[in-house]
Amino acid sequence: MKTYLSLLMLLMAICACCGHSSSDTPPPPPTFPPTTITADDLAPDPWNLASPTARIWRTEAPLILQGHGDECVAYSAVQVLKAHPHPTAAPDPEQLYMKALGVTTLDAAHQYQGTKVETVLEVLKKQGVITGYFKFNNVDQLASYVQNNGPVIFGAHWWVNWAFVADDGWMVPKGDLDGGGYHAALIVGVDMERKAFLVMEHNGLSWGKDGMAWLHYSELTPDQFALGEIQGVIKKWAQPTTPNLSLPQLNASKLSTINSRNSFACLMKPLTRARKRKRITTVRLRRIE
Repeated sequence: MKTYLSLLMLLMAICACCGHSSSDTPPPPPTFPPTTITADDLAPDPWNLASPTARIWRTEAPLILQGHGDECVAYSAVQVLKAHPHPTAAPDPEQLYMKALGVTTLDAAHQYQGTKVETVLEVLKKQGVITGYFKFNNVDQLASYVQNNGPVIFGAHWWVNWAFVADDGWMVPKGDLDGGGYHAALIVGVDMERKAFLVMEHNGLSWGKDGMAWLHYSELTPDQFALGEIQGVIKKWAQPTTPNLSLPQLNASKLSTINSRNSFACLMKPLTRARKRKRITTVRLRRIE
C-alpha cells in the first residue's frame, strides 16, 4: 500500500512539473459591459451581405495610404483609436512606429522591418493615450467583444492570398503562409449569423470594397490566436487634443524585449511596389496588381 501511495504521489509531482496545471491556461480577456450605442456609432456593410443582427462600427475612412513601409501595426492602432464607439484623438502613425522602435527617423525605422502589436500599445499606454490592452484567446471571445464593445487590432500570420478578395466579398486566405510573415489590420464588425468578421485594411479603397472584406471564423485558427496579436484597446474617452509622441524615444527596456520576438512587417507587397505612397482613386479593384 505504501508503495502504491508513493508511486501515486510521484506521478502527481511529475504532472505538476510538466505544466499540466490550470495556471498554464491563458487568462481570458477582461469583460466589459455592452457599450451604449448610438446611430452615429454604426455603419452599413459595404458589401450589403450582412445579416440584420450584424454589428459594424463606424470608422474613419481607410487611411490613404500606408504606402511601402512597415508601419501596419501603428496604422492599425491609430485606426482603433479613431473608430467608434468613443473615438479619441490619435498620434501620427509613423511617429508612433518610430517611437515603438526607439529611433528618430523613418529611414532608420524601415531597417527594422516592422514591430509588434504589444510594443505599439505599450508605447500608447506609457504615454497616457490608452489605459490598457488585452489579448483574445479564441473566436467566441473575439466575436462577443466586437459585437458589444468595438473594433480590435487584428495581427495575424500573412497568407499568400491576403491581397485578394473574392467577388462575393470574402477574403481568400488560402495557400501557405508567406515565409513566416505577419500583418496587422482591423476587425471592425462581426456577423454572428454568418460567422464572419469584417476586416478593414489601411491601404486605400481598392482592397475589397471601400477597404473592407469579410473573413470567416474558421480562418482564425488556434495558431493565429497563439501569436497573441489580436488585441483590444481600453481607450481614454473624449481626448480633446491629438497626442504628441515627442522624440527622443522612451527609454523602456520592455519595448526592446517585446520587439525581439517576431515582428510584424506590413506585407502588402503587390500594392506597395506599384503605388508606394500615391493616393489610390480606383474604387473597385478586386485583385491588387
